[in-house]
Amino acid sequence: MSQQYYEEQFKALKPARSGGSARPHKMCMLLAVMDLIEQGRVTENKIVYNDELKVAFTKKFDSFKQNNDDNTPHNPFFYLRSSEFWHHKVKPGKEDLYQSIRHSISNKKLNDSIEYAFLDDELFYLLNNSESRSMLVSALAKNFDDVSVFFEQWARDIGKSDKTIKNYLSAIKGSISGWVCEANLSDDGLLSIYSHDRFKQVASQARELEIFKERNAKGNGMYNAALNLYGEFLADFTQAEITEDIDQIMNDSQIKPTDKTRLVNTRLGQGEFRQKLIEYWHGCALTQYQNIRFLVASHIKPWRAANDSERLDLFNGILLLPNLDKAFDLGYISFSDRGSVKLSDMIESPEKLGIENSMKINLANQHRDFMAYHREQIFKK
Repeated sequence: MSQQYYEEQFKALKPARSGGSARPHKMCMLLAVMDLIEQGRVTENKIVYNDELKVAFTKKFDSFKQNNDDNTPHNPFFYLRSSEFWHHKVKPGKEDLYQSIRHSISNKKLNDSIEYAFLDDELFYLLNNSESRSMLVSALAKNFDDVSVFFEQWARDIGKSDKTIKNYLSAIKGSISGWVCEANLSDDGLLSIYSHDRFKQVASQARELEIFKERNAKGNGMYNAALNLYGEFLADFTQAEITEDIDQIMNDSQIKPTDKTRLVNTRLGQGEFRQKLIEYWHGCALTQYQNIRFLVASHIKPWRAANDSERLDLFNGILLLPNLDKAFDLGYISFSDRGSVKLSDMIESPEKLGIENSMKINLANQHRDFMAYHREQIFKK
């Protein structure tokens, strides 16, 4: 089967619907599997229903759930069997139990009857290629009825106010999409674009339109800010920068195979680098939340700006809850040399992130050069 075949399969996934809206469970399960493949946690075509998969699913589900959606990873793990590419290895002697399951699946029934799930071999091969995986993520996103719902949640997670989100979405859905369509840059507007690379191209062309320049000047840069934020959302959703960085590592003939594995794991915030950060910070650096399954290991001086030594340096790493990590990574928060939290003027609702001006992290002297770079180059002033 070709990549195009699987892109069409992903677009036609037919998610369950509730209240007229597509439920995100099947898409989140597939996104979780893609993440585990990318992180080297799933290395053979066997997808086991375990805590690691549940945590990866929950991370995606928390971003895309709507009001009435329940966190039930066992449902998509089982009901994805209705697709042509997701299959189950049934436990010996449990065939009758498996066949008897129709309209109600529980964790117990799933664990009693299924050893693991597996994909078409061709699809598993494609998901191990970063470029193919990115295209399949974009195809999968088309199952979401209105990606703006997820942009709204994402923007709130980094401290944007409801008023700003409403204004930005109005500009993206309305004015800018209208100008883009009139200029034949896109047939269906910006919200129909799920590829980060394609969005960057169209957004760049949109900024050159005279009407955009005129209206953006009158709006004190609001239209440009809307494009920037939506681009950051798409990059995060498709993990575009991570994919590009991993490609660069894998294609560098100067790097030894064993070093490639180490660098890829470090870029993903996994492996030895993550373990060292867990041992150093003992929880979220800012809130002290200690359940490590929910914490993100990332770099202070960004990967692309760091050399190989800095990329592996314990003191260039920080452990944070996902929403705080996102705000830090995008420059909406930073820290002084003494560890006091600094809030960008562009973060409008820090209380929604649980941030107070009095909060601090404990920085060692070795952190300071890295944090100074973050304040000077990443922090939004």
